Amino acid sequence: MANEWQPNDIFDILGDERVQAILQLTARRSMSATELIDELDASSSSIYRRISVLTERNLLHERNSVERDGNHYNVYQPNFDHATIRLDDTGLSVAVYDDGDLTYTEPTTDRALTDSPPNDGLAHD
Repeated sequence: MANEWQPNDIFDILGDERVQAILQLTARRSMSATELIDELDASSSSIYRRISVLTERNLLHERNSVERDGNHYNVYQPNFDHATIRLDDTGLSVAVYDDGDLTYTEPTTDRALTDSPPNDGLAHD
């Protein structure tokens, strides 16, 4: 499969090129899903899936925008300005902050060392 993105892992989420593009574009200005689809020349299902995961993880803020004619739609912007990765004896963890306030954290202890090397196609010593 060309897309190995797993929406249950923060590293995979933030490592995804389309997620990065969504975050970069919406950091410049709030954008609707339709605008993101057009800007990224991507399928609607691809963009909506990423928006859904980003909003569920509190990484993307969703708000309703109403035009003068009464038309309303959601627009998005990042809900953080920086992230930190911490390593200790239990594994890695990621914390995401907005203006110094913690907005999201995820321990990644599920990536703990095991007796067998990961099956990721890479050579391991």
